[in-house]
Amino acid sequence: MINPTIDFSYPSIRRRLLSYSVDLFIVICVFMLVGVIIDLAGTAPDWLRGFILLFMLFLYEPVFVSIFGGTLGYQLFRMRVVNEKTYENLPFLLAVWRFVVKLFFGWLSFLTATFNPRRRAIHDLFAGALMVQVG
Repeated sequence: MINPTIDFSYPSIRRRLLSYSVDLFIVICVFMLVGVIIDLAGTAPDWLRGFILLFMLFLYEPVFVSIFGGTLGYQLFRMRVVNEKTYENLPFLLAVWRFVVKLFFGWLSFLTATFNPRRRAIHDLFAGALMVQVG
């Protein structure tokens, strides 16, 4: 939980996009590594490949945001996603909703962050989330 009485800043769009790039790199590397391991081990059931793909593409961000406050890229750049009212991690379903909205709007989602004093993107507004810079 972030202490709202302590001053913190809001990360720039540049910083957010850099963290997204790190996460994309991580997802691609893990997926390739798992693919190589599965190929070396022999045939793997299609459901296992499908599950890994689903997790890495669609659940990585919501799971990490709801449990740890952010993905590995967010953590690297010392950012957290919190509930705008409680400053606690987002519940899993809100983290999923935030991610779905982010996918739907794509890069357009970040346009509102340019004009918003707390640099909230569209997906943050829809999910009642706030991205903060910590430390």
